Amino acid sequence: MKKVIATLALGAVALLASPGHGDGCVYNWATGEYDCPAMSVSGTSELATLQTYKNEIVDHTNQVEFAKKGEGAMAVSATASFGKDIHYVDIVPRYNPTGNLGFDVRFPLIQNGESDEFGIGDISASSNYHFGNLQGDYGFNLTTLRYIAATGDDEKGLGMGEGAVALTHTLVKDITADVRVHGLVNYTMIMGDIDDSMALMAGVSHMGLIPSVAAVNAKFTYFAQDKLSVADLWMELSSTNIVPGVPLSGGLKVPLMDDYDGEELDKAFMLYVSAMGFFN
Repeated sequence: MKKVIATLALGAVALLASPGHGDGCVYNWATGEYDCPAMSVSGTSELATLQTYKNEIVDHTNQVEFAKKGEGAMAVSATASFGKDIHYVDIVPRYNPTGNLGFDVRFPLIQNGESDEFGIGDISASSNYHFGNLQGDYGFNLTTLRYIAATGDDEKGLGMGEGAVALTHTLVKDITADVRVHGLVNYTMIMGDIDDSMALMAGVSHMGLIPSVAAVNAKFTYFAQDKLSVADLWMELSSTNIVPGVPLSGGLKVPLMDDYDGEELDKAFMLYVSAMGFFN
């Protein structure tokens, strides 16, 4: 597992990423507005909040797999994202002290290609409560309360510049032996004068398309903060069989809409890989 995490970390420092935006315009820090017509939102709270939410979506599979382990489970996951401008590695230690209560801490390392800066992003810690199990009548429900610290330098494009609290609820329901549906709603309350954000996810997994190897996941997400609206399609393969006992996932984010104040921004694809190792 150490080799897996090390490989992900080295690859991400060189190649990682997030959404790109149009060139030309400059954010005016004195007025809090953009000098149009084109737009560059690197370094602003909008891009940093969107990045935080993207971490949540990429980590969704790991969160569900870990919560299923129940009381006493301990693990570390590592995610590397490959894209256009913002590159990151996310290291997440996890612990379930009881059968329904869990905790995690996220340590993101970010490289912002637009500002040519590298450093620690916004570290966050969460507690979550999970209800029942995947076979229950109402599916598997996970409610997460996450505190996001302002550890990333917003002037370098590495963080929001303010602390935040995010409330997320996840639903996973088995429809048949091979088909599983996913749902997620997120609301992030940001301190100071920065606008709050909200996001939604709906998706489906099919375990029978690649029998005994991997599940095929398709997830649609929508994110909104002030004037920024982003919609993406996520195509993912996830497996616990390729390396026994080590959940693996990898996928592609396909941009559908990337809009700021009525202006269409540059769209960018994003690749990501993730692995999680258990200690018990």
